[in-house]
Amino acid sequence: MLDLDGTIYQTLDLKERARHATIANDRSVGIEIATIGAYPAKERQPLDDWYPRVPRGSPTSRCRRKLGDRCSARRASSVIPARPDTVHGVIQGEALEQYDLTPQQYAALIRLTATLCKVFPNITC
Repeated sequence: MLDLDGTIYQTLDLKERARHATIANDRSVGIEIATIGAYPAKERQPLDDWYPRVPRGSPTSRCRRKLGDRCSARRASSVIPARPDTVHGVIQGEALEQYDLTPQQYAALIRLTATLCKVFPNITC
């Protein structure tokens, strides 16, 4: 798991098989990345609540108990998405938007991927 601040948590021994990818569990490695997720444009209030804009206009992640979420990042209030605007896409015919991952998450994901390629040499990187 990758937290907002780039902290990596290992929740399963690499010799074990997780149940995360339906029929692909035998040939995949699951990496959960902390994010509030994607929302339809008309329902973006959770995005605005979770990522309020700071005085200079950049969104900053904030733990919000009123959303029913518990913040696991140690320094979540100082974590800013890699892009200042939301990312838009269509999933199963529905237009959604979400904030990008954080630079800390991208850096950790690069390190984690490189490590997994060394641990599992048969993975095509």
